[in-house]
Amino acid sequence: MNKQNTSPYYQGDLIFIFLAFFAISVIAIYAAGQFGQYGSNAWTRQIIYYMVGVICIVAINYFDLEQLEKLSLYIFL
Repeated sequence: MNKQNTSPYYQGDLIFIFLAFFAISVIAIYAAGQFGQYGSNAWTRQIIYYMVGVICIVAINYFDLEQLEKLSLYIFL
């Protein structure tokens, strides 16, 4: 049984799904903006929100969960 060693921080399928949702949502909002349903720059705000989400996801992935578990009581209080 040969298992591939993969990095826990890199998940290709998750990145593909994220990029697919990103493209579909930006294109849909851009197309709806052409008819005046949304503001003229709604698609640029969508891109900014996606970038903020990416930064949050990357930051959360670098937390050591064992250390966070030790601090959980203090964080809760």
